[in-house]
Parts: sequence; structure tokens; C-alpha cells
Amino acid sequence: MLANFVFDDFECRANPPDQSPGMLLMRLVDANRNGISTKGLRVSLDLTDVCPGINECFRNTAESNVTITNITPGIYALTVTVPGFSPKTVGSVEIKSALTTVLPEIVLSPVPSTSVTIVSPNGGESWRRGTTQTIRWTYTGNPGSRVKIELLKGGAISRVINLRAPIGFAGRGSYRWPIPTTQALGSDYRIRITSATNNSITDDSNANFTIR
Repeated sequence: MLANFVFDDFECRANPPDQSPGMLLMRLVDANRNGISTKGLRVSLDLTDVCPGINECFRNTAESNVTITNITPGIYALTVTVPGFSPKTVGSVEIKSALTTVLPEIVLSPVPSTSVTIVSPNGGESWRRGTTQTIRWTYTGNPGSRVKIELLKGGAISRVINLRAPIGFAGRGSYRWPIPTTQALGSDYRIRITSATNNSITDDSNANFTIR
């Protein structure tokens, strides 16, 4: 007993309903109650009182109001996914035969931006060969559990300090680096930190530091 949806210009077909279908109306908003464009919206209705079956429909308009028709009566778990926002699941949505169910506004939260940012060395430091120095960074979102740490000299990679250093905890990370006694002297060094799983998430020191 699965639903047959007509959603905007798309239709999701399943087994024909054996009762008069119902209708679902909802509106997507942000935390300030401003309407959210449904461009790229995906809606999943999982009928919870029979063998689970997810029926998905898609929308690609700028409107925040959503109408789904021809829904088989039953109790559903509704999941709404819009690009740029965290998925939102609303459980126990009851669709009744030949009736329209109007949901309260569904408030979506933006997906946190993902980044890593070097704190130190970030320019102007002077580190001595043979000492152990702490490389520090911050991160937002979910850059993965590990980062690659590289030493740059004159803009080129001098060495890979660590291929898979732990990202850290609660938005902060660090790595204790024993500087080799053989490391070339210079005042044109920078550090680069890159997500081990997504090389587009990366940051370099803002300015040069010195190894002496």
C-alpha cells in the first residue's frame, strides 16, 4: 500500500491506492521564517505502518510552498532535503482519506560551511631547527577526521609533515612538529593544511615565517 504522488511537473508512481487519496501541504522557511526556495528539493515519504518503502519526489522552483497530491492514507515519516540546508525529518505525519493535511511551517537550518584555517604559523614567526613547534588550526563544518600538513618553501612543497594528522576536537586542532636539524634555512616558509578526504578544503599560512 504505497503512495502515488503528483509533485509539480514530476510524478512518482507506486502501487495504486486502495483508499481515496489525501493531500499534503507545507511551507519551507528558514530560522527567520523567510520562505526557502524549493529549487533542488527532495521529499521522501516513508509509510511507517507497513513494510518501509521510500517514495521520493523532486522540485525545481523558487516557491517555498509544496503540494503533494494522491497520497495513500497512512502514517508517514516525512524527510525534506534542500541543497544548502540540513535534511529535516518530521515523523508521524498522518494522511487521511480524501482530506488535506496542512503541516506547520518546516524550519530548515543551513548546512554549516566547511573550512580549515591556519592559526600558527601564520606569518612572522621564527622557528629554530632542532626544536619542536606546534602547528595550530581551526575548522568549521565537517572537513573529515584527518588533515594533511605540508611545509612550503617559496610556494613549492618542501616536505609533507604528516599525511593524516587528526583533525582535532571542537573546532580546533594542533600538531607538534619536531623540525629536522637538516631543514634548510630560510625566511620564505609557509604551512599548508588540507582535508585528507577533500582537497578543496585547504588553507595556507597568510604570510611567510622563518626557519633558522
